[in-house]
Amino acid sequence: MLLADVALPIPLGRALTYSVPASQAARVVPGARVLVPLGGRRVVGVVLEKREGEPPQKVRDVIRAPDEAPAVPSELLELLRELASYYLAPVGDVLRLALPPLERDLAKEQGSAQPSLFDPKRGVGARMWSRTKAASPKR
Repeated sequence: MLLADVALPIPLGRALTYSVPASQAARVVPGARVLVPLGGRRVVGVVLEKREGEPPQKVRDVIRAPDEAPAVPSELLELLRELASYYLAPVGDVLRLALPPLERDLAKEQGSAQPSLFDPKRGVGARMWSRTKAASPKR
């Protein structure tokens, strides 16, 4: 079975393994962005490795690979993996910081739009944030 190890923007020190459907096999390559299920939501991750092998229990499928070409070139992908290893940082977080943010419309289309901290629907607007000051220490 064709498998992909995908780095996700979650605080986990390893990549998660997903099966690759035949329809997505050409696009799912190292460095490509993929949309995958994680719990009850969809998350955009980056493929670290594509391989043949025995699938783990309860393996889930890659939903789709939106890009025709990899989002992260192979040299940069290797550098980011070494950087994550050196600093003991989750590889998904390192890759997330290296990629440009998704456009809001594209993220909604992919079903992965997460509300921002500054979303007014969550009660914290950008204006409110800019007027907030730290309290001075009491003496």
